[in-house]
Amino acid sequence: MSKKHINVKKNAVAVACSLALAAGAFAPAIAMAAEPTNSTKVVIKASDDNKLNGADQTVYSVPTKIVMAASKTGDLTAQLIAPNEAKIKNLSVFDIHVSQINVDAADGWTLDNGALAPTATDVLSLTLNEKKLAAVNSATENETEFNGMGLSIPAGNNKDITFGGSIKNVSKDIFNGEVDAATITWTVATGK
Repeated sequence: MSKKHINVKKNAVAVACSLALAAGAFAPAIAMAAEPTNSTKVVIKASDDNKLNGADQTVYSVPTKIVMAASKTGDLTAQLIAPNEAKIKNLSVFDIHVSQINVDAADGWTLDNGALAPTATDVLSLTLNEKKLAAVNSATENETEFNGMGLSIPAGNNKDITFGGSIKNVSKDIFNGEVDAATITWTVATGK
């Protein structure tokens, strides 16, 4: 091999080594100049201990018993509710609203739907915040009616409620103690 050929090989190897060193030296600088970024979204949801059978649970209370006094004309007035108990209490960190109210008559009472025969006995009409409660089980009908009543309660607050109503054609003995008349079932959901 000639000396010229060996010098070319040496020069080629030297150039290759120089390029490799230069690339190695500049690689961190190139990498640092174009660092990619990512972001992480933080979300909050109710923990599993706030769920019952997969449904969100809110913490609230409603009156557990309402004693209605009947006048001689049949008007009903809530008599025995402790002053601090005639309200829906929102005990959670979420705003809540009453999404549905169902009323079920008890012990032979009939809820007045406006279409009963005049001779029907033990007819009961209940009001909540001066609006008639009827035996309606459709969520949409109740939601429209009762959200219009303002039964939306911000987190940690209370909503005062009033009960009233009337009875007619009573055959039950209401003079010798309490008689079960109805059960009100409240469905509450989060949000306004």
